[in-house]
Formats: sequence, structure tokens, C-alpha cells
Amino acid sequence: MTIVRKLEDQPSGHEWVKSADPEPRLQRQGGKMSARLSTLAARSLSNFRSLPPIVLNRVKNRPPVYPVLDWKLPLCFCLTIIFIAVLVLDAPLASFRGLWSPGIVAAAERTSGAGWAWWYIMPALGVALAVNLADWRRRTRRQLLVLYNWTCLSIFTLVVIGLFGLVVALGRRFIGRARPQFFADSGVLSFNPFAMDPYYSSLPSGHAATVGALAGGLMLFFPKSRYVVIPVAIWLAATRAVAGAHYPSDVVAGLALGFGASVLTAIVFARLGYVFRQKPAGLPEVKRSFRVLW
Repeated sequence: MTIVRKLEDQPSGHEWVKSADPEPRLQRQGGKMSARLSTLAARSLSNFRSLPPIVLNRVKNRPPVYPVLDWKLPLCFCLTIIFIAVLVLDAPLASFRGLWSPGIVAAAERTSGAGWAWWYIMPALGVALAVNLADWRRRTRRQLLVLYNWTCLSIFTLVVIGLFGLVVALGRRFIGRARPQFFADSGVLSFNPFAMDPYYSSLPSGHAATVGALAGGLMLFFPKSRYVVIPVAIWLAATRAVAGAHYPSDVVAGLALGFGASVLTAIVFARLGYVFRQKPAGLPEVKRSFRVLW
């Protein structure tokens, strides 16, 4: 009788499952998650540490040979356009600020965001993080080539848009040109160097520099796209003048600096054998081995 009562007092099997302590299972899951995170962290650190020696080895073993470029003519052309814009366009367009037709203003506002640098920096950072966490040792040669190209592409984007964009952002604050909103009081040549004031950071345009860098990169990777890229880039950069945020000369300077940043970075990449191939003269070409799909 006592044995029967003891058996009746025991909970059913379903109740045993409910009353089981979940803490050991959670601890096991937490331990597995911690181990995975530790593995990813160790792999990421290992991949990151292996990058500088590879680059330095290429710098050491590859001869510092660069292509012959006729850079003086494009430079003179850009400086001439900037000078003409200062003399002819800056004052009239600054006076026209706020008088554009609603349709043009609406189109400019909708498309001006394409020049925001973070649209390109954040995906490049995401790609760089993803390839840094990948296990390169368990990949086929084709997969390694794709990972390698994605790494180079993300670094190229971060250098051209991120690093040079930072230089432009600091440089225009050092130059300290007043924005068009102060044209009525100060004119087109009002400067307050080292002001570190956003109202005195008109030259060059950061949006136009981003657009120029993007356009330069697209034309380097897809040379035939220049017939579409150039007019689109000019419009995207010009939206800053329509919005009254920059003078036309600021826009031209930004476009030129951005495009130059792309070309300069591509030349350095070609010298190291990354993504681009050097030519005896002219701009570098994309390697035939460059592919971003499995």
C-alpha cells in the first residue's frame, strides 16, 4: 500500500519534462555560442594580421614602376574650368538661389542623396567584415579568388570614398570658404580659413567628391559605361548648386578630386598587382581574373 502511494505521488512523464531544470541546457547552448564567437574572433584576428605582411611583401618585391600619364593637361583643364566658374557662374547662380523651378528642385532633392558617402562606405565595411570572418583555408581556388577580389574591392571603396572623403572634409574646413547663403553679404570669395565651421566649408563639395570618386571607379571597372556615367555624375554633382549648398566652382573641384582619387588608387593597386593591370601608358585596366561571383 505504501509503495502504491509513493508511485501515485510521483509526477507524470509530461510533468517531469516541464519540471526539468532548463539551466544546464541553456548553459550548454551558451557554451557553444561562446566557443563559436571565440573561433570567429580568432579567425578574424588571424586574417587581419596576415594582410599587412602580404601587402608589404608585394611592395618589397614588385618594382616601383608606374605608367606614363599625361596628367598636366587634365589638371590644367580642371583648374581652368574652376577659374571660369568662379568668374562667370558662381555669382549668378548664388543670386538665383531659391528661385529654381519646383520641378528642378524636387528632382535635385530626390537624387542628391546619391552623393552621400555612407551609402558606399557601409556596404564596403560589411563586405570587408564578411571576408575577414571567412575561413579561407577551406575554400577552393575559385572561391579564394572571389574572396580575394571582394577584399580588394572593399578596400578600394574604403580608400577612394572613405579615406579621400575624410581628406576632403578636413581640407574644406581648413580652406573655410563661405557657403552661397552668405553671398549677399560677403560675395563669392569670402574665406575664413581654419574656422572648422560647416557654414565655412563650401570648397570643395563633399557630395561632388563622392560622385566623382564613384564615377571614376565605375569607368575604370566598366570603361564603356562612361557615356552614361559622365552625364549622370554631372547632374548628381550639380544638385548641390541647385540646392544652394555649394557654388559651381565647389562642385567642379569636388568632381575633379574624386575622380583623381579613383585614378590614383587604381594606379597604386595596379603597381601592387591588385584588381588592376598596369599598362606602359594610360590608365590601368581591370584584370581578366577579376570576378565577384562563384
